[in-house]
Amino acid sequence: MTTKQIWEYVTTIVKDDLMGYVNPEEVSRLFNIKQILRFNELIPVIERSLSEQHSLSPFTRSAQFPVVNGFCNLNTKNDFYYGPLRTGVFASYKCGEGESQSMKRNPVSWLTDSEWYEATISVIQQPDEEFPAACFGAPASESSPKGWIQVLPKSISLIDLKYLVKPKDIYIAGTYSGGIFFPDPNDPSNVDPEWFDQDVYRIIGATLADIGVPLDDQAVREAGFIMKEDKG
Repeated sequence: MTTKQIWEYVTTIVKDDLMGYVNPEEVSRLFNIKQILRFNELIPVIERSLSEQHSLSPFTRSAQFPVVNGFCNLNTKNDFYYGPLRTGVFASYKCGEGESQSMKRNPVSWLTDSEWYEATISVIQQPDEEFPAACFGAPASESSPKGWIQVLPKSISLIDLKYLVKPKDIYIAGTYSGGIFFPDPNDPSNVDPEWFDQDVYRIIGATLADIGVPLDDQAVREAGFIMKEDKG
């Protein structure tokens, strides 16, 4: 769904006596607030629910990161918001020597701080290349721990995982004529939502509730269908 469609849905639904209050800047501002709230609602259950994994898939990134002396920075692109997703963290390490050298890959056990401490002092089963482990933690030289993890054993050289990036703020571009705003879908400054349409409907509903038009997801869809029929 584009920002032009969002604007048309909202202006179709909102009553005339509220039109003086509703403008593209306010719609964008409220939508951006509500999309982050929706995003944060989905994160706690993403590991357990396929539907939430689907909703957040536009913001899911798969990447491979180097591990240096037992530490790995997941925020190298400055886009890290949440992760790693525990549905798949894998460690790679070099095996063999010379021409016979190869890379092996094993799943990583994700540990809490207390579990990490117990694993590092264990004399029975410390993490090794066959059973590697990781937890959040940054080198002492780092002022910000965001996006850093620590990995054992230190022979691990690469980590493969998935993480989430933050949704981009939408922006509705257009021009005013006679006090009326006309969205311009060809304006390069437009920033469309990254969500699937069913999630955009939900966010529009929350946006409208803040404007003063409480509607559920189905009402928003129906209003959109009416708008399309009127134009058709």
